[in-house]
Amino acid sequence: MGTLPLYYGEDAQTIVISNRATSGTSEGGGVFCTDDGSYLNCLIIGNYAERDGGGVYCDGTNVYLNCTISDNTADRDGGGVFFNDMGSLTNCIVWGNDSEYGDGNWDGFGGQMHYS
Repeated sequence: MGTLPLYYGEDAQTIVISNRATSGTSEGGGVFCTDDGSYLNCLIIGNYAERDGGGVYCDGTNVYLNCTISDNTADRDGGGVFFNDMGSLTNCIVWGNDSEYGDGNWDGFGGQMHYS
């Protein structure tokens, strides 16, 4: 699990840099969130996951607003963001992320991802 586990609620103005998920679930190198939540004005940079979601791994319906998610790496899917359910990225910068499979910036399974 990543360094910042988030359960329900809202998190604002958080900076998550250079964390690693290498044991246990090995998902969500920077942020591992479950259930529903909103995350505002966050910086998620330079994180790593052995599995999915180098920067962010989320279950539930999650909303990211005005966040920068960059330079993250995942050994499987979603170097920047992996939504396991529905997710939304609004006014976010997601770039320079890398993963072994799929799109290096974002990916998902069994749900939908909306971005604008």
